[in-house]
Amino acid sequence: APLWEQREGLRELLNASNLDSFTKCLERLPQEFSQAKETFLHGSPNSRRVIFAELSRKPRPNKREAFLLEWQLATNLAAHPAFSEGIRALLIDKDRKPNWAQDFREPEDFFRMPLGFAANPLSALL
Repeated sequence: APLWEQREGLRELLNASNLDSFTKCLERLPQEFSQAKETFLHGSPNSRRVIFAELSRKPRPNKREAFLLEWQLATNLAAHPAFSEGIRALLIDKDRKPNWAQDFREPEDFFRMPLGFAANPLSALL
């Protein structure tokens, strides 16, 4: 089905008030969203919480802010131990059984400037 036909389900997803309702909305989306559902549901608990927090941000960032925020998120998530565990489970051992550490962090921790950076290096480019 065309994306436009899924607008109500997507609107409900993006307006979910908490992670549980977000997950339930995602699970109700049709087959066309199966890869997104699988990726989200099999990701680390921290990544699920960060995805929900990012999509729930109000007000929504403009394009420049979104690019800067994405860099900060990607840098911080890649530095987290769950990233290397996910790589191990999917690409190295290929057992698809990650052992997610109980190192839960607040989603906002991943939105901060990464350690070692005084400013976002993309700032000058955007």
